[in-house]
Amino acid sequence: MIRLEQVALELLEYKLKDISDNRDVRGGVASAWDLHHFLDKAQLTLSETEKARFSTAAQELRRLGTAPGKVKSALDTFEELVLDSFSDLGSGQNTASAHFEEVHQEILEANFESFDNYAIDAFGVTPEAVSKSAVLSTEPEFEREQSSLQDLASIVWWHDMEEVIQQLAVRCRVEKDRSMARLLYAITRNIQQALNSPSFSEDFAQGIVQVQIPITDFDDPLVSFSNLESLTQLVKDVIESIVHLGMKGTIYADLGIDRSYALDYTKRLAVAIAKDPYAGKLSAVPSKGPSSAQIRIAIQELAKEPLREDERKQQKLELEARLQLTLEQERRLKSMLEQDSKRFMQSAQAFFDRLEPFLPQRVGGQASDPSLPPGVLFALNPALVLTQIPKDAKAVTIRLNKEPVRLMLSSNEIGISQLEHGITLMINHYEYPLIDQLKIDMRQQKLYAFLKDDYIHLKLKDDSKSLAASLAEAMAVLFVLSSSQRDELLKVIKTAANVAVGEPQMIIENAIQRLRDLSDRAPSRRRALDGLLRGAARALATDIEENLMMGLVQRLITAMAVSSDDLTVVLEGTDSTQAFVHQLGNDPLSLTIGKQMTTIRKYKARSESATESLVVMLPGRIIGSFTRTLIQPFPGGTIICVRAADELAVLYFENTFIESEPIF
Repeated sequence: MIRLEQVALELLEYKLKDISDNRDVRGGVASAWDLHHFLDKAQLTLSETEKARFSTAAQELRRLGTAPGKVKSALDTFEELVLDSFSDLGSGQNTASAHFEEVHQEILEANFESFDNYAIDAFGVTPEAVSKSAVLSTEPEFEREQSSLQDLASIVWWHDMEEVIQQLAVRCRVEKDRSMARLLYAITRNIQQALNSPSFSEDFAQGIVQVQIPITDFDDPLVSFSNLESLTQLVKDVIESIVHLGMKGTIYADLGIDRSYALDYTKRLAVAIAKDPYAGKLSAVPSKGPSSAQIRIAIQELAKEPLREDERKQQKLELEARLQLTLEQERRLKSMLEQDSKRFMQSAQAFFDRLEPFLPQRVGGQASDPSLPPGVLFALNPALVLTQIPKDAKAVTIRLNKEPVRLMLSSNEIGISQLEHGITLMINHYEYPLIDQLKIDMRQQKLYAFLKDDYIHLKLKDDSKSLAASLAEAMAVLFVLSSSQRDELLKVIKTAANVAVGEPQMIIENAIQRLRDLSDRAPSRRRALDGLLRGAARALATDIEENLMMGLVQRLITAMAVSSDDLTVVLEGTDSTQAFVHQLGNDPLSLTIGKQMTTIRKYKARSESATESLVVMLPGRIIGSFTRTLIQPFPGGTIICVRAADELAVLYFENTFIESEPIF
């Protein structure tokens, strides 16, 4: 059977040959880079021969042309002004705004009377025209402002990553042998060792990744593989290494890695470590006594020794017997090494599959670069000035100028005052001293405040979603992931809702909120959603089967309209084979799901900011970990777990299958 990776590799080789021979190639060098990125993500599934061919092709591609995405000389729209912490102003293009004009044209063609204008306004177009000269200004105060906003965007991004980091740490914690944690520790140590290698840049350019420090044993006294806080920091260290590789102002600046290859290098290093986990040795524990090769040499040298024939014969027999024992021991160690290597390879695959959708494209990931919502209240740069906060906004950035600030954010009255003893934040008539990062728990929301220099970013997060609403959203996600046009539906949803890239589940959940806001004022929500989705499909030149389009619209409407009292209605509307609803306590929950004994257990780090995670396990196997929702392949079908407060719903869908998502 021909594999897609095999076809892509051969096509890449053909394209590179034509390019090097100065022949016209459809799509040019950019199309070759598309194939390169696809194969890079599938590298763990390539054979040794294919990996060698891919490495050769990658070197040839770098010689023929650089990766696409060079710095633009001008910004065409205000939405292209990305405030990111990884780049200079104007580099790259926001994926979410790439289809902006096409989607708007399709919405206009839908003819929803008064809904048309609202849909356009909801995309965040600024009411005032912005001149390019203002955007590209290099005034010192504007540059300082931009630098502060970049730092602020980075702070907010790291905060958003905390939940992902903690879930990864929990996944490391529940493994019996801690293979993932040990692999991550080896990655950080080998990257640190690379800082001292004068030939690192040249080796990396040639595709050479050397393992200098082996994977440590489980009981290494220098690191704790059982403490959740220690594992959380370990995961964060790996992510920081990826984010900072090749970045100016960091210890990794001199490694000579193009920042777009930061994730690529780390993945290649992980693969190299998984293949050679003990850095040339057969085991993490040093073997005692000589190796088989050394014993063979001793047997050969024995003939040269001035011994009597009977003594020589006796020593030879002893050496040969010892050789047989050593060979048997080495065979056992090699067999164990192969098992360890396979386990570490699976851990590497699972870790990077989970992490890649959240990492910025600037370092080789799939997500948009860290950014703040367009516009800043009272900004110095006229190009950034926000004149009015949108009614549906959940976040806003403000420049402090010693004058009291009053604003409304999603029906919350917020005031900011600068006093002699510091900055005070008042929300709904309650005062809070403002520090670098602040979390305020309200009845149904959380308010996060982030401070950097004279700039503050406020972000609201709804915390009131009922079990019924979360379950209805999960059913919409399952419908998309299990459909025959999974990828096409995801593209249509992203375009219609104008959401950034990320995990499929995150894309759909964000799209539901976005499409709800877009259709709130429409005369008919069904017609509005149907028109938005069909318009996005036309803009993408994608044909969606009629039954899939109708089914998607219905599930989106259900997710938007369900109330907290509709749990029974939602459960009855599913076609699940089994459904359970339980109150969560501190003790593990045991269920029989599809004839499988299943355990659901709580895990939480001791820090105040830590989020409690739930882990679903079968005997000897981890199904996944989650904080709110888990949609995961399960023996014989798919399992959905949804948590709201202390309630947990577990649904099993026999013979309903989704593509294998990262196991977390």
